[in-house]
Amino acid sequence: MAVTNAFVNFGAEYEFLSADGSIYNSLKVLDDSTFLLSYDDGSDSHKGKSRIASVSGTTITYGSIYEYISTPGIGNYVDTAILTPSKFILAFTDETDSGHGTLRVGSISGTTITFGSETEFLSTGRAAYLSISALDDSSFVISYADWSDGRKGKVIIGTVSGTTISLGSATTFYSSNEAINTRTASFNASKFVLCYKQGNAGDLQGTARIGTVSGTTITLGSEVDFTNIASSSSFSIDVDILTSSRFVVCYRDENDSEHGTSRIGAVDGTTITFGSEAEFLPSGGASQTIVERINNINFAVFYQDEADSNHGTIKIGTIEDTDITFGDETEFLSTNGVNYISFGTLSVDKLVVAYTDVADSNHGTAKIGLATVGVVIGNAVTGEVLRIIHRLHKTQDHDPQLFNTFDVSPSGVNIQVWDIIDGANNLVSTPISGCYQIGSTNTWGWSTANLPFTQSLQKYHYYFRMISNENESQYGEFFITVPEQGHRSYTDWEG
Repeated sequence: MAVTNAFVNFGAEYEFLSADGSIYNSLKVLDDSTFLLSYDDGSDSHKGKSRIASVSGTTITYGSIYEYISTPGIGNYVDTAILTPSKFILAFTDETDSGHGTLRVGSISGTTITFGSETEFLSTGRAAYLSISALDDSSFVISYADWSDGRKGKVIIGTVSGTTISLGSATTFYSSNEAINTRTASFNASKFVLCYKQGNAGDLQGTARIGTVSGTTITLGSEVDFTNIASSSSFSIDVDILTSSRFVVCYRDENDSEHGTSRIGAVDGTTITFGSEAEFLPSGGASQTIVERINNINFAVFYQDEADSNHGTIKIGTIEDTDITFGDETEFLSTNGVNYISFGTLSVDKLVVAYTDVADSNHGTAKIGLATVGVVIGNAVTGEVLRIIHRLHKTQDHDPQLFNTFDVSPSGVNIQVWDIIDGANNLVSTPISGCYQIGSTNTWGWSTANLPFTQSLQKYHYYFRMISNENESQYGEFFITVPEQGHRSYTDWEG
């Protein structure tokens, strides 16, 4: 696997609630400069509130506050799904009404929010561990544990017309005991993945299933465990889609000292095959785990690092097939401690995180993070290509070198290379991916001897990205030809 490192630099804090305290924060991105925040306001009798935020650089500006629950309560869990940039749907446990599962559509105009009427998806007893995901611009899927029916895990399809919600029948996905930490993510309008912890005393594994949708009817594939030891608890589960046939699940592995762990799920129809485990926190406990796709081969995972005074932490994961490599950790909150983490991807190199700052009297806070992860070209990530095109020739005794110069002098540089011949756009596995410094300059090089050439008289086409440990990336593009054996050619650089 190609070695990569990714960096995130965070801007200043911007409080969306300057009082004690914000709980059950739910952040969803509307577009590359706007996001939605919904939360339970513990400083105002636990009323449910939403507001729109605008982003310029790393500056956040908040719009007015709008209440979706105006009756005092005792803490209302909320999750959100974006249908369009001007419409979203809230799912919440209404503690003012016996914990019933409730939905409301929100319409957005600028920073103004207008809510439609409430619709209950569970009108008897409590809806716990709920999760909602949009299937398309007018339908959604919601999962939950039905405490009025033996705490069984259930899932429902809903449709939206204007602000009116219509619901299909509930389908049970887990009936042995309580379904815990249910999470959903949609591939498209007719397919989603469902992850949860089995609550039966003889099970307790983390499990995934594929759901297919026809109208409001759900058909579920077989259960596949991503923790495969009986009684191995998995908490803080979250899941997101990477491609049309891949998803990533992150969780706290109670069977392995509460380490933060990730796996890639490969999907064929309703069949799931998991890759190997990769730990984003290999020591101590990870909680509040949240994961979201950045692009086809990168995702971000935010978590509370219990071994480090509950600091708020992020790592970027890079994927090749079903293998994962993590970059260095970055703290977005370096004081004790963080709670109710939620985040979203504004663009391929800009993230936003919302959280409750325990060290600051549980104020609701958000930050913008700038990441070095590039942009997507097909299945490749290349960043803003500088259009420096190198035309290289390789012989049996000559391996052309790639060079890039950095503005800030680094002490280490890595490289990623993508093969884009015929539009394949595959990340290339290189046995040695570290770059070397040219003297004491800011220029670093890398040998094409590390590329897996297989044929002579073959022209290859690549993009590459050099990434420094000073949070700087340089990009390029090159063609390389492997001539007949014994023919000696030298590098020809063309800009």
